[in-house]
Amino acid sequence: MRRTPVEQRFWNVLCTKNLVHSQNGNINNSQFGNFSLDFHIKFDYICHMTVIGIKVISDAIRKHADARTPLQSWLAEAKEDKWKNSQDIKRFYKTASFLSDNKVIFNIGGKKYRLVVQLAYKAGIVEVLWFGTHAEYSKKKF
Repeated sequence: MRRTPVEQRFWNVLCTKNLVHSQNGNINNSQFGNFSLDFHIKFDYICHMTVIGIKVISDAIRKHADARTPLQSWLAEAKEDKWKNSQDIKRFYKTASFLSDNKVIFNIGGKKYRLVVQLAYKAGIVEVLWFGTHAEYSKKKF
């Protein structure tokens, strides 16, 4: 089974962070037949989320100064949490919305802004995809 582009990006991050190894300790992404097997080797060591796509957040803070504090809070919480499924997110973010392909929409700054992320729950990775106002969000398709 081939990896989707999103799965491949997550795989690349895991290899870079040395979270996935072959039996002899060398990073090797060609020995596995499918994505679900790629990550089972070191899951027990993942105790919090790795956030990628931080540039989206830093660009948003430059563009929307009033979003700085809520975005920094969200980022700190995302890095410290270990979300295993959508219920873990919903427990703390009651207004979060869930789309297909493990995409999650967070309301930021009192629902003034929206943050779109994609998760690889088992790998412990959150990829920040997009940030903008509700008006901008309503024009997008995710």
